[in-house]
Amino acid sequence: MMKVQYLVLHLQERFSMAEQNIEKVLNDKIAGTVIVSALKIWSKIEFISIVTLIIQFLMLFHLKSLCIYSKTVSILGLVLFFVIQYYVVRLYFDKLLFENIYKFENIENDSKKFDIIMSFFFKKNAQIRTMKSRWLGTIRLLKTTIIMLLLQILTMFLMFIFINFNTKL
Repeated sequence: MMKVQYLVLHLQERFSMAEQNIEKVLNDKIAGTVIVSALKIWSKIEFISIVTLIIQFLMLFHLKSLCIYSKTVSILGLVLFFVIQYYVVRLYFDKLLFENIYKFENIENDSKKFDIIMSFFFKKNAQIRTMKSRWLGTIRLLKTTIIMLLLQILTMFLMFIFINFNTKL
């Protein structure tokens, strides 16, 4: 707990410098520790998504005659499950990327080298990204994944409501 408080205090000091120094802050190894810690949530998101899907399938096979609403919601839940799995894989790769980038001393330079090397795999021009753009993209991806997970959980509750409504009729 003390380590986390130390990290928070240290980052608050760093972030209070000014907006123009944000790149320097993001090139700090402590910033790398924070983003990697935040990205470790990928496995928990995947677990919750799988459990939600299992519960939906149990509800789906529990009753033989389902209303069209519960069938539609279950299909939506299945689609959301696959979308979440795609985002979870991307979060995992971002976690690995940040772990590797923050291992080196010259973080910004090694990040540029990574972009150039990746361009050989995908046959595109090297699009050099700053640490700020990497952070913003990863945070946007994390928020989108959490929103998708909440929508999947909502589909599970809607399906439960429709099944209960259908059995009462």
